[in-house]
Amino acid sequence: MNYIKHLNGVFERFNEDQRLNPSHVSIYYALFQYWNVFRFRKQFFVQREEIMQASKVGSLSTYHKCIRELSEWNYILYMPSKNPLKGSQVKMSIFWTCDEQVEDEQSTSGGQQLNKFETFLEQVAEEYVKSGERALVYKTNNIKDNKPIKPLWPKSEFEVVEFFKTRSWPETEASKFYHHYEAVGWKIGGNQDVVNWKTLSQRWMKKAEEIQKQQKLKDPDHLKIQNYKNYGEPL
Repeated sequence: MNYIKHLNGVFERFNEDQRLNPSHVSIYYALFQYWNVFRFRKQFFVQREEIMQASKVGSLSTYHKCIRELSEWNYILYMPSKNPLKGSQVKMSIFWTCDEQVEDEQSTSGGQQLNKFETFLEQVAEEYVKSGERALVYKTNNIKDNKPIKPLWPKSEFEVVEFFKTRSWPETEASKFYHHYEAVGWKIGGNQDVVNWKTLSQRWMKKAEEIQKQQKLKDPDHLKIQNYKNYGEPL
């Protein structure tokens, strides 16, 4: 993979494409960096939170809109996953061709110029449909030298509490989060190691907020009265 030629091709296409906005470009370069980390795999898995953080896109709706449009406009092939424990897949379109490919194409097609924007989207889509299983993100994106990914776990409950404070989250939830995963050995589903506890804590708080909202809808306090009243007090 010649990433310099690829980026030059991307620059040219970005300059000509008036549909793009800064969010499109930022998300694309975040995906490209992901692709680079995993040695330009033909197809790789991504996590939404990491791509949003790398691209500095804070809106969830903007992220989904831009990444789907990048796929529709053939910059990438985006294959979303509905399972929160399994990542969505991405295939990067190729924007360059080597000299040998150009010469071969010219000799066999009567001198026709090879299209600089060459993709294999149909091939990848077909392989995606044929594949009956989707591996977990951190099991699939293996770096070429197969070095294991070092899990990032908190050193103590204090570290978790301090992190929750920076996000203005309740300290009680920090303690619940720490003791729950400490009890299960920092594993998800009983066998998958927690790779990044800070990312996992975001999912924990979203679930806690959903439970709190459901509880309020289930037991509304319409009269706004105290649950315990001292009837010894005069009216």
